[in-house]
Amino acid sequence: MQTGENVNLSPQSYLSCANGTKNCEGGAVASVLDYGRKEGFVATKCLPYSGDKNATCPADNLANCARYSVDSYCVASTAEGIKREILKNGPVIAIIPIFRDFLIYKDGIYHVIEGTSRFQGGHAIKIIGWGKSPEGVDYWIAENTWGESWGQKGYAHIAVGEKNLYIDEFVMSATPRVARQDTDAAGTTTTTGNLK
Repeated sequence: MQTGENVNLSPQSYLSCANGTKNCEGGAVASVLDYGRKEGFVATKCLPYSGDKNATCPADNLANCARYSVDSYCVASTAEGIKREILKNGPVIAIIPIFRDFLIYKDGIYHVIEGTSRFQGGHAIKIIGWGKSPEGVDYWIAENTWGESWGQKGYAHIAVGEKNLYIDEFVMSATPRVARQDTDAAGTTTTTGNLK
């Protein structure tokens, strides 16, 4: 949103190149964002996802790849605060518990069915926007990583205020480090920071 550039960042750069990762066995969102602050990510076209948990970091091949870095990240809460963050900086990350009925979600507005059991741990989803049903029910528009056969072609509508999922209480928002051009009074243009 800040650059007008649509870059698909490579998850493989973190999975293969960050020391101490658990590869595809899960991880912590804050650790990924910290890696983005220190090292930056490369585009998927530079390092495609391999699906191989033993894939090594091709450091020499990445030397000529542009790096996209995280400048900072923060926690947002309340529906209005999350909406403001999405409008200002783009999608946010929600870490939700997974209930069994979420696995078979197909359409409509998702609410946890009372009495449904849940799995251990959490799952990260991307909140990209919000909407309101014709019946007046507010919902988040969420993008999941389970492929187009899940949900509404990989997306879900999740009820705003769904207490079992904690979305309205805690999401993470990252601000990218963006190169900026400034022109001084003499007409000299300088570029400051941010794409490594």
